[in-house]
Amino acid sequence: MLNHSREHRESALLCSTFSLCLICALADRFLLHRSDEILGSLVFEIIIFLIPLFVYFSLSDKNLSARTVAKEMNISKISHRLIFLPIFAAMLLVTGTLLLDMLFFGIYDITGGFTLYGHLTANSDGSLVSTILMIVTFALLPAIFEEVMFRKLMTRTYAKKGLFSAMLISGIFFSLTPFSLRLIPSFFLAGMIYCLIFIVTGSLLTSIIAHFLFNMYGLFLRTNIANYFVASADVYVLVISTIILFLISALLFAGILSKLFVAYAKAGKTPPYLPDTKKGFSASVKSAFSIFKIPANLACIIIYAVFIVVFAFLG
Repeated sequence: MLNHSREHRESALLCSTFSLCLICALADRFLLHRSDEILGSLVFEIIIFLIPLFVYFSLSDKNLSARTVAKEMNISKISHRLIFLPIFAAMLLVTGTLLLDMLFFGIYDITGGFTLYGHLTANSDGSLVSTILMIVTFALLPAIFEEVMFRKLMTRTYAKKGLFSAMLISGIFFSLTPFSLRLIPSFFLAGMIYCLIFIVTGSLLTSIIAHFLFNMYGLFLRTNIANYFVASADVYVLVISTIILFLISALLFAGILSKLFVAYAKAGKTPPYLPDTKKGFSASVKSAFSIFKIPANLACIIIYAVFIVVFAFLG
């Protein structure tokens, strides 16, 4: 009963975040004229994520404090054995999403700039202060806010459905956060990997670091790499290099995960949040899609569709 109630609360939190994102995007389009892109984006992030999270934690714990919030977020230290896991995860995401983008949209479609939530564009005047503020606003804070919401809060409940179910649910909802049809494949993969490393390690800090590194790639390297290879007409070199690096990253990432699973098996334990019993593939998929029986989760899909249709119509 507790898990059922928690599931509805977290679905309501997610729905409120999606609603605020749509409202902020409409306000940005019709009412506001931002002279400072970074400051405006920071304000929107506070409205979209920080305020709903504060309300959520306030309602969940009457004695709200920094200690209780830190405990709830489970930002634990990373063991020296896991120090390379977020790095390998970020490498896997960089190469994997690059391959997905090239497969679905072509090399020339990945030369665009970095944006958040469909309308927040990362810009800097090149100064050190501006660059640091851009990193905080577009790389660090989104990594923290999104990992708290999509991994810590949602995964805590949905992991009871099984590892694959939790990864699928995380991938589905996280793929909607950019409010972009083009980014669905890349963010679906990212959501699944972030969920996997959080569940297996039990450390939110691990997924936050991997997320932050991936955001840094999006800010500073993604467009520059694509533009370089397009300008030099070495597209085949980019494709072959990406495939090789993807395979290497996947092997390194899988190697650390396999050691963790072996360690759990030797200790007679299961990874954090996971049930002792395992489900088959079809049962896991069915269990994952049962989340849409919750009205708030369906509302997220509707809000996403409205956002896409409205802004496609507006241009």
